[in-house]
Amino acid sequence: MVISVRVIRFVVVAAFASAFLAAGVRAETVNAGTLGFSAVFGCRSQRDSRPVATPVGNIIMTGYSCGTRDGGYFIAVADYPARSITKKSLDAAYTGAINGAANSVKGKIRSVAPYVLGNITGRDALIDAKAGNQTVHLRVFYVGHRQFQAMFIGPTGRENSKACLAFLNSFVLTKPGR
Repeated sequence: MVISVRVIRFVVVAAFASAFLAAGVRAETVNAGTLGFSAVFGCRSQRDSRPVATPVGNIIMTGYSCGTRDGGYFIAVADYPARSITKKSLDAAYTGAINGAANSVKGKIRSVAPYVLGNITGRDALIDAKAGNQTVHLRVFYVGHRQFQAMFIGPTGRENSKACLAFLNSFVLTKPGR
């Protein structure tokens, strides 16, 4: 299964746009119970939902984003059609999501590693964007046919900063995977 570049472009554009908003605003915990996650943003987040065309049909992507002087923070959740992501196609789904993120910033994948969150093994990726000395730190998880992305986009060298890792590590699934 290939994740649409439009999906990744939505995530990246929203995160870059958010990087210029709300500098200096206090941290906010987003508990999106109906979406199945909780996370602590270092600033006040904005929610946005929009339809996105993908190779497996139209989906609704819901994202939360905010930005500080250190970078943009983003979480996206998308439900793909039932049975479009199977155990057999899971590796391809992860590869597609990471390649899509790299393509959307015209970047190069620096590293990809398994990342365990509860009983879900997702992927943790670093992507160096072509322009602007920016790096994407992306974590992707699939629970059934639902995709979760937690992402930081900021200046190269900050992709493992205390603020970035605090955000990424605060992401938890509130409806554990199967």
